[in-house]
Amino acid sequence: MPQIDDVGVVIRLTITKQSDGAALDISAASTTQIDIRKPDGTLLNKTASLTNDGADGKMECETASSDLDIEGEYEVQGYVVISGSPKRTTKKRFDTLENA
Repeated sequence: MPQIDDVGVVIRLTITKQSDGAALDISAASTTQIDIRKPDGTLLNKTASLTNDGADGKMECETASSDLDIEGEYEVQGYVVISGSPKRTTKKRFDTLENA
């Protein structure tokens, strides 16, 4: 579990089709980002890169110095635009702990 001020934490998400849950090919996406909502409600929009070639729907970003600066529950959601159509991942949550 990440701690406050951890840098380089990889956040990896997969976009899936609502119809059958299979991975959505995001290789042609014009926008790939991961939105991070901090415990205080602040929203960060991080540019994401494709984990592989995008055919598997996976994208990721790494945290920077001020991203995980509050103890508590964070919420993340992936966002892509493919052929002008926006798509989002399911929201995921994780806790950031106070430094020991």
